[in-house]
Amino acid sequence: MGYYGMPSAKLPPGPKTPLEEALYQIQNLESLEILSKLLYNAATCPKEEKYRKIRLTNAKINSLIVEVPGCLETLRELGWESDPADADSLMIAAGKYMTMAQVRMLEDAKDRVRKEQRSATSAVQSSANTAAVRVQA
Repeated sequence: MGYYGMPSAKLPPGPKTPLEEALYQIQNLESLEILSKLLYNAATCPKEEKYRKIRLTNAKINSLIVEVPGCLETLRELGWESDPADADSLMIAAGKYMTMAQVRMLEDAKDRVRKEQRSATSAVQSSANTAAVRVQA
């Protein structure tokens, strides 16, 4: 209960940002794990050049980032740009830094995908159990 016994006001959620839209497209947990690691490394070691550049031709990056819908859009929304010296790479521009708030957004996206996968798995298991009961009856 709120003030004077009145129910508390709940405002509807605001419109999603382009970053939230891009994150919501990603349904692959492994891709979110890689994005999270890349962003965490860039946020915690901002001066390390090796964490400020991603080679898109790397086999693992190609399969989990380039080929998964929403991943490249997420990186671009986070501030990664095409490297002018190397067309097959993304980099963080000089003077731009990643934040832990952005890392937390990726962690929230991972939690959302895990929850969706668990609910999908439990729905399949419950329908399988219902089918097994029908067969026994």
